[in-house]
Formats: sequence, structure tokens, C-alpha cells
Amino acid sequence: MNNLPLISVIVPVYNAEKTIEACINSILSQDYKNIEIVLIDDGSKDSSLSLCEKYSNTNDNVHVFHYENAGAAEARNRGIDNANGDLIAFIDSDDLILPNCISYLYELMQEFSSDIAVCSYIKLYANKLKGYYSAGKFNSSLFETNNKDNYHVSFNRIEAVKRLLYQRNFISAPWGMLSKKSLFTNVRFPKGKRAEDMATIYRLFAEAKSVAYGDNKLYLYIQRKTNTVFSTSNLLNPDYYSHCINMVDFIRASMPEAIPAAKSRLFSACFQILSETPATDANKVLVGDIYQTIEDIRKDILKDSHGKLRNRAAAFISCISIPLLHKVLRIYYVINKSRL
Repeated sequence: MNNLPLISVIVPVYNAEKTIEACINSILSQDYKNIEIVLIDDGSKDSSLSLCEKYSNTNDNVHVFHYENAGAAEARNRGIDNANGDLIAFIDSDDLILPNCISYLYELMQEFSSDIAVCSYIKLYANKLKGYYSAGKFNSSLFETNNKDNYHVSFNRIEAVKRLLYQRNFISAPWGMLSKKSLFTNVRFPKGKRAEDMATIYRLFAEAKSVAYGDNKLYLYIQRKTNTVFSTSNLLNPDYYSHCINMVDFIRASMPEAIPAAKSRLFSACFQILSETPATDANKVLVGDIYQTIEDIRKDILKDSHGKLRNRAAAFISCISIPLLHKVLRIYYVINKSRL
């Protein structure tokens, strides 16, 4: 075990007093023991910092760094800067990982000599989690019975980027992933921007020689009303849209083989943003830009046989009426949000 490399697990923390202890406990419970936990307190106004310090006072491998609030992107960057390991993983402060998550990712990386390893995840609703806790600790055994690795594979950088953008195997999220710290030499999360994952993960994949994937579901992605995916922030969605436009430009300049995949990802983002954005005067500019983007690329989406069927269906329906499709997406989004 002493010969295993140090892995730095980075946890950005902001007002997470209700979830941070469970998150830290799930990391401390890993069967891969050569781990350091890097807790980046991003100017929390609740008791998050004191809770983090409680763990650092009793665990030599837990390190706490406190900064003035600068947002999630900069918190992730500061985590990278403070990490001592050559391998790093990110975990959100309101999520959990199963006990063999880190060891599985490390073994996957070693098997394929890859620069990045990614596992699958389980999506859970926070309001249905009470039965999974016992004596204040998460009962991970409830998820381990049928959680077997049936599929693991490695992709070269071009195929990995394509799959990321087509949203097959990979998603634009830093969690559920183990990567070489050196990949971040030329890649950083965009300081001061929201939806920072969308601006970063495809660039990280483009830096890697290969990316490994295994379908073992070892990351527990907890759905709450405060999750980014359920945010209708007027700040988040313009940034998300801008990141996607920049992504297409990046792919066109550096990896033209993946342009259809980049357009597919942009198209998906357009409809995700529309589902979260009511057609009001306050959103008129953003909605107008997205309507125009859909019109500009829908022919490409219809002709892309590698794209998702739902994208081609949306492209076809958009030829009839984009505003009508927008209304349907909003209804579906509101219904899903009401489940939380």
C-alpha cells in the first residue's frame, strides 16, 4: 500500500454544513488509503469551515484551506494548486462516493495506462435519502450488491472527446473521475464564471493521450433543488451558452474531426437552457440567441447519424416551431423539479 501514489481528493466547500460531514466520511472510508483530502472553503457563511477543521484536527491526511468567496471555478483551481498528489479527483461537497471508488479508478487507469479514468454514477434524490443513513453514517452497502463492472474500455483523445460531446459514457463534470495533475498545467476552470465544468472538461480530455471508462456506479450524485442542473440563474445560463459556443470554436481549431460532436453538444445545451429559462422579457436576448443557434445548426444535427436520436427528433420538431418546443421543455422541467 505504501508503494501506491498519493491521490489528492479535492472538495470545494461553500455553505455545505448539512452535507460536508457525510461527504468527508465517504472519502475517509475508501479502501485506497494513500489519500489526502483537500478541502477548499470558499468563504462559507455557515459552520462549514469549523466542520472541516474538526476533521483536519483528527486526521493527518485532511487539509483545510480557507479563502474569500470567489466561486466554484476558482475553488477548484485552488484545490489543484494545493494538491500534493500526482493524481487528483474532485468530489462535490453534497455528494458521496462508495468505498471502492478511488481504488477502482486507479486500477482502471493502471490497466489501460491512461491519463484519465472515469466511472459511472448513481443519481439519487435528496428527499429520499433518509433510509440510507444509520447512526449518522451513510450505509454504502445498500448500493454494492448489484454494482458490478461489466464494461471497461479505453479511448484515444479524439474518440474520448467525441464521446464526451455526444454524451456517451462521459459527461461534462469533474467528479467521478481520476486524472493526472499534470493535465491541468494548461487547463484551468474559468474564474468568475458559472457552469465552469462545461468550459473545462473537454479541454482536459483534449490534453490526455487516452481516457479509460468503467461502468461501475461508484459516485452518488445527489439531486437537490440547489443543484446547478436545477438552477434558473440568469448568471449561469448565459455563461453555459457562452462556454458551448467557445467549445465549438476550440474544437474547430484543434480537433476538426470532432466538429459534428461539438455541434451536437451545443444543440443539447440549447434545449437544456431553454427548459430552464422562461420566455420572459428579462431573458429575451438569451432566448433569441439560442433560437438562432438552433436554426443555424439543426440541419447538421439532422444529418449526423452518430448523434442522439432525441437531438435529431428535437431538430425535426424545431422546424415546425421552436417556441412550441420551448414551452414543452419548460413543462417537463418544472414537473421534474417538483419531485425534489
